[in-house]
Amino acid sequence: MAVYIQKYELMINYLTNILFLIIIAITYIKMKINKWMSLGFTLVIMEKGIKAGYDFYTHDYYGFSWSLAIIVYCIYKMKNYYVETNK
Repeated sequence: MAVYIQKYELMINYLTNILFLIIIAITYIKMKINKWMSLGFTLVIMEKGIKAGYDFYTHDYYGFSWSLAIIVYCIYKMKNYYVETNK
């Protein structure tokens, strides 16, 4: 059973990374963020937050720092979206 959980964890991590890269590509092509991209950023933040906690707990500080960097980048982009929609 533990083997399947690890495979699901890897699959979710890979899908989140793919989602993150697609959202970044669309953001740079369109040069603006709509509500669906902000939803994607929110999903990435939630999954990377869980992974960052797990990496910190297991003393994988390299993975923890990358998850934290992705979270900070997503929050930065979503802050720009918040400013654009409220002007």
